[in-house]
Amino acid sequence: VCSSDLLAQPGFALAPLDLEVVDAALSRQVHMDVFDASIAATARARHLPLITKDALIWESGAAEILW
Repeated sequence: VCSSDLLAQPGFALAPLDLEVVDAALSRQVHMDVFDASIAATARARHLPLITKDALIWESGAAEILW
């Protein structure tokens, strides 16, 4: 499955990486790498839960975890 196939599915969209998200990610980067922090910050900015098995994201409390 390629990214264009995933984005063609209902309910999937590409979220932009804007300055608000970058600033939020950098402020929470202590326990996570910048990429994981960016994912969590995007979820927070868009008021969306994450589905992840990444223990550092779970433990950080950086985002609401659905599952």
